[in-house]
Amino acid sequence: MSDNGFTSEHSWADATAISGRTAGGDSRKGVLLIVLGVWIVLAFAWVAVRHPSVWRHWGHRAGRASVASQSTPPREPTDDASDYAYLGQGQVELGGFSVRVFDPVTRTALLSEFLLEADTDFAHNEGFVRFMAANRRGLDEQVMVTVRSCTLAELSSPDITRLEKKLAVRLNRVFGRHLFDAIRIKDFTLFEAVGDSPFVRCTPGDR
Repeated sequence: MSDNGFTSEHSWADATAISGRTAGGDSRKGVLLIVLGVWIVLAFAWVAVRHPSVWRHWGHRAGRASVASQSTPPREPTDDASDYAYLGQGQVELGGFSVRVFDPVTRTALLSEFLLEADTDFAHNEGFVRFMAANRRGLDEQVMVTVRSCTLAELSSPDITRLEKKLAVRLNRVFGRHLFDAIRIKDFTLFEAVGDSPFVRCTPGDR
């Protein structure tokens, strides 16, 4: 009788101890998950504060063209209209761009980010979508080449109409007909980094 009673009491105590250890382990895991979640949220918030244009482009253009200083290949041609759009009456959006240029002599890197809009000779959406599906890569390449050919003074100037005109002339010449009546650059932002320092936003006209 006493033996059975002792055995039952002992087994109950073991079960209670095991249950307590399990609950404690689950509690610690929960705390770790909460801390990890808070850290991730703070990291995204830091990016949003330090680099607002980068954050905006991430959300605004999922298929944005991105190029590194060693000429990373641009996007593959696609008929997905998620990063370009026909607005009507020949007005179009050509998508978002991020172009990085590196000068090995001064060890200076420039990063320009912007959106492109244009007035074109496309009368209907279908013609524009077909053109972009076939020429997305070529258009991206020419935009990047044109931006890289600009001087720092041109890129940091508050007046970017010269770059807009360069883009229109080059694209019309490359594609062999007058497709673009005008190119408009929106939300242009320029960052500069020297050596291993982080990118700092350049104020227009500060050079």
